[in-house]
Formats: sequence, C-alpha cells, structure tokens
Amino acid sequence: MGDEYDGVNGTWSARYWRPLGKMFDVVLGVAVQVADNKYVDKYFGVSAVDSFRSGLPFYQAGGGATSFRVFPGVVMHLSDRWHLAGGLRYQRMTGDAEDSPVVSMRGDADQWIVGLGAAFSW
Repeated sequence: MGDEYDGVNGTWSARYWRPLGKMFDVVLGVAVQVADNKYVDKYFGVSAVDSFRSGLPFYQAGGGATSFRVFPGVVMHLSDRWHLAGGLRYQRMTGDAEDSPVVSMRGDADQWIVGLGAAFSW
C-alpha cells in the first residue's frame, strides 16, 4: 500500500491461553515470519549505493523465513472491567535476514521486547 516494495511477507502464529484461577490468565505464543526476495532484499539487503554510504559490504538478501518469535505473558483481572497485562517477546532473526551486514555487523540477531499494559472492557 505504501509503494515501498513489491514484495510479500506474512506471519504465522499460534497462542495458548490458559486461565489460572479467577484472577490470572497466562498466554504463550510462537510465530514465524516469512517473506519473498523483494521484501527481504529491501529491508536487509545492502545496495551498491548503501554500501558506499555506510561502509557495509554489498549484500543481496533472498526470501524465506526471516525470524521466529516466542512471547509469554500474564493477564491480571482486577475486576470484570479492568485488567493489567505484562509480557515478554524474544525474536531471533534467521536466514538471509540474520546473515545481512545490517544485522550481523551493526545490529543483533536476538531481539527482546518487554511490555506492560492496562485495559478497560465494556
């Protein structure tokens, strides 16, 4: 939609949600992201111009699985309407995305995110 690339990417995920009594729920999710050559090369490739500007080596990335994620979390029900949640997400870059100089030389293949939130339901 943004006309940034002509590629395709998608994520397959699964979640297991389990109540632990009346006040708490736990959730565990897993996901894998896959993308075609155009998408992966746009975000993880290093063109000749990019190489000149950044000092990174030229790199043409191909499609496939780009990452997998694991995300555990806990939801605390304060009442029927108010809820608190906390979670963690670990993501590991894979394939050509992991091998990209953008990741291997300037970034990190291991990504961590911590989140906290509050929700009101009606």
